[in-house]
Amino acid sequence: MADRATPNLPSRDFAATAQFYGQFGFTETWRDAGWMILARGGLILEFFPWPDLDPATSSFGSCLRLDDVEAFYA
Repeated sequence: MADRATPNLPSRDFAATAQFYGQFGFTETWRDAGWMILARGGLILEFFPWPDLDPATSSFGSCLRLDDVEAFYA
């Protein structure tokens, strides 16, 4: 199976979110005031603004299904 992801996640700050996921090779493919899309190969992560999000109480989550975890982290 090819790597895939289709989450729509909250972001307190688009710039900070893009910087965090950039460490894993994701790049911005779209951003406006209400939506941001990051991509890495076949993986797409979509974010909507939620500035008051409390990560400690959030039930949002995402699962990345990867063929090769070691290659993803490398």
